[in-house]
Amino acid sequence: MSSLFRRRREGVKQRRVPVLIPEKSAQEVGFSFEHLSEEAADECIDAMLKAMPQVRWNREGLRRGLLSPNSITLVAKSEGAVVGLINGTVFRMPGSPPTIGMMAILDQKSGERGLGGYLIDEFINAVQKKAPKASFVDVSLPTSDTGSIALYSLKGFVVEGFVKNGFRSSIADQGTQDLVVLRRWFAETRSSSVV
Repeated sequence: MSSLFRRRREGVKQRRVPVLIPEKSAQEVGFSFEHLSEEAADECIDAMLKAMPQVRWNREGLRRGLLSPNSITLVAKSEGAVVGLINGTVFRMPGSPPTIGMMAILDQKSGERGLGGYLIDEFINAVQKKAPKASFVDVSLPTSDTGSIALYSLKGFVVEGFVKNGFRSSIADQGTQDLVVLRRWFAETRSSSVV
């Protein structure tokens, strides 16, 4: 009788390593990206409200956050329609790391075509232009959001730490959750005194 935990050597296949570099550019897939303008903010917010009715949005607060002077908000479009966005803060002063605050994929088809990865890449490029001395970018996610954690991990983010009860969900009856802090370094040097 053979053990349940033993495998025959010839039966074990190598695991496929995920591809970190997309085979096609965002433009080839049909996505275009632009910085959110004040004129386009209402269109973007309307698209978010329609795509995610279960989230309790504060429309005016959302508008202020997306358009704040210290934020970068990139909007993804496909065939003229808003299909996603990514937003974060970037301060020019030392000691305040760039942080991704929100990413929203508003169209399932776009998500299946890899929009999340393209949004992360575009955000990192925008951060490096706005704050060229920044060494890394952070994102904090609920520990239960394993899909997003996996996506950011595939894009080069590593776990930096955890925050107990650090997330209050805007979705009804979710309560508080633990957060995982992920970081993507831009440079090879990983000094904690460099931002």
